[in-house]
Amino acid sequence: MRALFVCFGVFVFLLEIFLMWPSLDLVVTHPMKPDEVIRLEVFVLVTTVIALGLILMRRWAAILFSTAFASLGLYLILGSLLYAPPILTITILPFGLLFMVPAVATKQGWNRLKWTGKWPF
Repeated sequence: MRALFVCFGVFVFLLEIFLMWPSLDLVVTHPMKPDEVIRLEVFVLVTTVIALGLILMRRWAAILFSTAFASLGLYLILGSLLYAPPILTITILPFGLLFMVPAVATKQGWNRLKWTGKWPF
């Protein structure tokens, strides 16, 4: 179970890098407005803290990560069932179910997760 949460944490780090890469290119070519800089810094801070929390097996990080992914999965499932044509439902539904995996992993590994440790987060 620990390896799964470490993989989730590494996934969040990689997601952060891939989402930040275009923004870094824009910073060089076009100066950013102060509100855009603040938004970018908050995104980096939150994703880094959640990734570290997942790697350190923290319950709060697992709750935040699984809630975000479960809501996205539920959005995909309901959207594909209610609004998409049947051929797209077959394509989108597995991705929606895949986004539910962190919630199931959090439920299964709840006893191994800790609220806090020797570090503040």
